[in-house]
Amino acid sequence: MKHKFAIKCCPGIRALFMILVFGGILGAQSQRWIEPEDLVYAWIERYAGAVVPDLNLSAKPHTQKELYEALQMIEKLSSLSEKERRINHYWRQQLNPEKLSDSGIKPLFKNVLHFQEDAIEPAIWSWSRGGDTLRIDLHEMLRLENNGEALRPIWKDGIHFSANVGARAAIFLDGVRYLYLQNEQFLQPPKEFKGGRIGENDEGVQYNSFEAARGGISYIGDFGRFSLAKYPILWGNSDRSLILSGNAPAFSWLGWKKSWQKISLNFFHGSLMPQDCPIPSDSLGRQCVKKYIVGHRWELKPRPSIELAFYEVYLYGNRTMELDYFIPPILLYPTEHDLMDRDNGTMAFEATVRRSAFKLYGTLFLDELRLSELFGFWWGNKQGIQAGVSLFGNLSSFPINTTVELTAIRPWTYTHKYDWNSYIHHGAGLG
Repeated sequence: MKHKFAIKCCPGIRALFMILVFGGILGAQSQRWIEPEDLVYAWIERYAGAVVPDLNLSAKPHTQKELYEALQMIEKLSSLSEKERRINHYWRQQLNPEKLSDSGIKPLFKNVLHFQEDAIEPAIWSWSRGGDTLRIDLHEMLRLENNGEALRPIWKDGIHFSANVGARAAIFLDGVRYLYLQNEQFLQPPKEFKGGRIGENDEGVQYNSFEAARGGISYIGDFGRFSLAKYPILWGNSDRSLILSGNAPAFSWLGWKKSWQKISLNFFHGSLMPQDCPIPSDSLGRQCVKKYIVGHRWELKPRPSIELAFYEVYLYGNRTMELDYFIPPILLYPTEHDLMDRDNGTMAFEATVRRSAFKLYGTLFLDELRLSELFGFWWGNKQGIQAGVSLFGNLSSFPINTTVELTAIRPWTYTHKYDWNSYIHHGAGLG
């Protein structure tokens, strides 16, 4: 039996002393997802063509265990410089699924003022017994923003909980709240706000606030990974993907993922919030139209360095959920026609070539398709093209990634006559 207990120096103290952004804490569980915006993905991307052929970086998020195994493969590269090796070692320490946070009570200022490369961020409470683990953490942030006309403070507080049940099941949650002072010269919400509701407090100190919640459960078995979650999904070989990007808030979804040697399938069915949700005189009686999203991603790797992918993402609503759309491998294009052609269908084709020094990628996104008008000026021609190259090198022995990307989107792409079919969640574009 193994128990570990740790008290964490309050991260808010660091913020008050240094006015620095305090990053999110990585969970100690091997099946816990790492959000698509995490910088570890950019690091692994540098070496994906050389040593990480099985990790699909065009379909995020991935689990802590998957990323840790990729970092272990990178560690074996003999061509790594000393700085590259130290950076990779740091990420391995933070994502090591076999380590919990340090045990014992640490002095306050030792945590604040002394950085240790080999140290894992301590938690408020962490526990382990057999194959089960648990971690609870609190985090705070204070940031000052200046737009050239006004200065405002932004405060963030949150809680993190994650637990592993054996080697196959995981549960986790993250809840955060942001507060910022009202200022007529600084009306734009903080960058973390991606859509939804902003609360206003006009009594005493005038401030605005918004919240965000993420969480989920997942199970890995012989039939693949099953998940029920509210968590960001990023599909596409670019961080600014035409298909599913990080522009919109996280939405709730049911998903399944399975791989067969060179072929893999990712599927999800989710629930969205419409942009138009009228507020009646009695706010408790607000009725929003039902809106759903379904998508799958087929990937083929004919060679370890080449990825080919086919996507279908459909939006529908103003009715109950369709059972047809819960069949993971079914082609959505003919299925939508069987359902009387009422929904907004999109598809995409993607190709990625990875080498040790570069990544070459391209995407064709189709929102509307009529072959006879494909190269004409018909208003319904709603397509997007994206192509880019990422170069991986070193500047004075320090690793750098350089990306040049071109994106061209025709007018009216993503739009639809009906709000429940639009490519939008909480007022923000999904692509």
